[in-house]
Amino acid sequence: MKKFLAPAIVTGITMASRVFAGPAGDNPGITIAANKEQVIDNILCPIIDYAFVIIMILSVLMVLYAAFLYVTAGSEDEKFSKAHKVLIYAAVGIVVALLARGFPYVIASLFGADGSLISC
Repeated sequence: MKKFLAPAIVTGITMASRVFAGPAGDNPGITIAANKEQVIDNILCPIIDYAFVIIMILSVLMVLYAAFLYVTAGSEDEKFSKAHKVLIYAAVGIVVALLARGFPYVIASLFGADGSLISC
């Protein structure tokens, strides 16, 4: 548990610094978006970007773990089947991450916004 806690804390601090970082001395306050594309760009795109990065990192780590299980399985069927399941979960994670990248365009089309103006 301790081996997992330190990287999780470092990742949390790094993500928090990216979220709260902004230009020094320039605090425009809350702004209301002028159109639907701005709402999607300002709210949905950053959430999708962070989710994409986190899911892809976890998927790569899962693939590495599955590879380790395959290598160390030898003749143990339990480890082999566990590695196979982990590899399938990693593949599903990658598919979910790639689908998440297209999610803002689906939302834009549902609300009638022009998908070509979205900059995610």
